[in-house]
Amino acid sequence: MKKYSKGGFIEPEEKEMISFMPLQIKENLRTCIVELPGKNKRMALFHKWIDKSEIISPSPMVGGHSGGELKFTMAIVEFEDGTVRCVLPERIQFTDNEFRKYCFEKGAERCERIQAEQKIRRSRN
Repeated sequence: MKKYSKGGFIEPEEKEMISFMPLQIKENLRTCIVELPGKNKRMALFHKWIDKSEIISPSPMVGGHSGGELKFTMAIVEFEDGTVRCVLPERIQFTDNEFRKYCFEKGAERCERIQAEQKIRRSRN
C-alpha cells in the first residue's frame, strides 16, 4: 500500500498485490486405543500432541526445593461418544499402522513389499 499524503492509504494496484496460497487444513486423525484408570480400554481418535505446564510453588521447608515449572506432553483424544480428554502418551496405542510408511535399512525386501502394497491401495482409492 502506498501512503497518501494526507494520512490515509491508497488501495494497492493490481501488480502490487501479493498473491497468497489458499489455506488448507488437513485432518490427520489417527485411530487408537486409550487405557483409562481401572484397566478400562476405549477406542478413540487421536487429534494432536500438546505441551502442558504447571507452576510448582516453592517448598515451605527449610532447604526444600525452590519451585519452578513442570512441563509435560499430553495427547488430545476423542472417544466414540464425542467426549474429548487429555491423556498421557503412555496410555495410547495407535492402531492405524502408520509405522508401515517408513522403511529401515534392515529388511529391505519387507520394505519393498510394503511400498508395493501401498501403491496398490492408493490406486484403488
